Amino acid sequence: MSLLLFVLGALFNHSNIEGGKLFGEVILDYFNISLPVVLFSILFMIAAVIIGRKYKTHLFAKIGVILSQIFLVIYGVTIIISGIISLLNLLF
Repeated sequence: MSLLLFVLGALFNHSNIEGGKLFGEVILDYFNISLPVVLFSILFMIAAVIIGRKYKTHLFAKIGVILSQIFLVIYGVTIIISGIISLLNLLF
């Protein structure tokens, strides 16, 4: 289940379909939800980490946790760097 949630989170934010729209945008538009796609991707990955840690002995749980943690770190670093750049643009 952990790996499945990771794959869903990665697809939600990183796969293009329908003329350049993200998979997550298509799903959110279908359900008429106006929240950012990245938020849902992060939520899926956090759920993958929690479920993977709870059920460590299950098939593919460890790889789901590891991949989700890597993506969450990348998202976190990206948010911090973009925040620093925005702050520097305001100051200078």
